[in-house]
Amino acid sequence: MNRETILVVDDSDELRDSVVNYMLEPNGYRCIEAHNGFEAFDLILSQAPELVLTDLQMPGLSGLGLLYKMRENGIQVPVVLMTFHGSEELAIEVFRLGVRDYVIKPFEDQELLEAVERALSEARLRRERDKLMEELVVANRNLSYRVAELEALFEVGKTLTLLPSLSDMIEQIIETSSLLLRARRTIAYLLETPGNTLVEQAIKEERGPVVFTGRAMRDSLVEATIRTGQPGASAEPFTDPATGRATMQLSAPIFIDRRPVGALSVDISPAEESDRLLNLLAHLADYAALGLAINRLRN
Repeated sequence: MNRETILVVDDSDELRDSVVNYMLEPNGYRCIEAHNGFEAFDLILSQAPELVLTDLQMPGLSGLGLLYKMRENGIQVPVVLMTFHGSEELAIEVFRLGVRDYVIKPFEDQELLEAVERALSEARLRRERDKLMEELVVANRNLSYRVAELEALFEVGKTLTLLPSLSDMIEQIIETSSLLLRARRTIAYLLETPGNTLVEQAIKEERGPVVFTGRAMRDSLVEATIRTGQPGASAEPFTDPATGRATMQLSAPIFIDRRPVGALSVDISPAEESDRLLNLLAHLADYAALGLAINRLRN
């Protein structure tokens, strides 16, 4: 069943009853009714029907007046006119006001149903076109994001090979990770001797600078990713005690010559695409490993 909503507008209770109860609803359409153009306009605003089926001549606001009122308010619901013989010329004139078809009273069931279906089919195609256009816009926007990410990764790869100090390298990788992943918090960890102690090298809050800390820390997700050698995410969103916001944590290990040397960790909004961002974080961890390896060779 279609269950598309059709607004039936006519000052004749008998005609509306016939159209609604014997023609439209038995064929799967949902119907709402109005006696005149004023009532119809209120229902168009409140219930957004997919089609308006209206008489042309009515007391108060006529069908023609309703069409002009719809046009003045930018309402583009398709319309089928029900008109008496002799009004065809006027009906043709109002096609530019949104009328898609018309039937001449008295009309047969099939005649009305065919006119309704033609108008609705056109509306369905238009909605499908609009939906595809929206999806295309989103796809193009996402493609632009991906290209920007790849360009940023390429640039950070070049930059890290030129930075003279470990602190410069850490600051650059944190700034890049924070920007690309839209992170609320970004932390770089390194394993230090004795005992491969996990040390928080530097941290960046959402809108703050990179702050170097050098403090030993415990973080179960970071430790798990270092142990397994695989990037990972928190199983469920959690409430950040500092901000009270729902948060997801992502972590990616940093390896040099197959040995773990640290990790990158970011906190993001649960609404973000965590799988894609985790993959991006893993690439950034690889660049961090490259920067660390070059720094060690220099020293």
